[in-house]
Amino acid sequence: MTHFQGTLQGPKKRTLSLISALGILFVLLLLPSSHAWAKPYRILVVNSSSTSTYTNIVDNIKSIVTSDSVVSKNNLDLEFNILFLNDKSTTEQLRRRLKGHDLLLTIGQRAMVAATKVDHLTPTIMTLIPKQSFNEYRSALHKTNKQISAIFIDNPLERQVLL
Repeated sequence: MTHFQGTLQGPKKRTLSLISALGILFVLLLLPSSHAWAKPYRILVVNSSSTSTYTNIVDNIKSIVTSDSVVSKNNLDLEFNILFLNDKSTTEQLRRRLKGHDLLLTIGQRAMVAATKVDHLTPTIMTLIPKQSFNEYRSALHKTNKQISAIFIDNPLERQVLL
């Protein structure tokens, strides 16, 4: 399991750090088998909300990943599918949508919790979650999937004290 934790100040820098880290993780996931692909690499993005902030994060991730040199050099075909969690979203809906995807990307705590309820073998990157929440759900996550990476949004201790 891989963990990345940024400690940059401010929401803009934190978002840029998150996007950069996701780009790196995507490149690492794509690199080993990029030459053997005949079908699109399918990514399911599960968003905790449909607010503009979450939508912008997905748009930025898509933009960076598709413009990455590994992706463009190898003419890799990436397919992003997005599931916004709301009151009507169910575990069964997530289970059905996840079939056939090569990567699950959760954005936010609600999306992480939803992923704990679905058994799957799809590699998963969990983002925009506090480390404490990840640790709280760690055992449930490992029961559903062993291939999990997390990117935390924890504020540095100094900033928490000032708050």
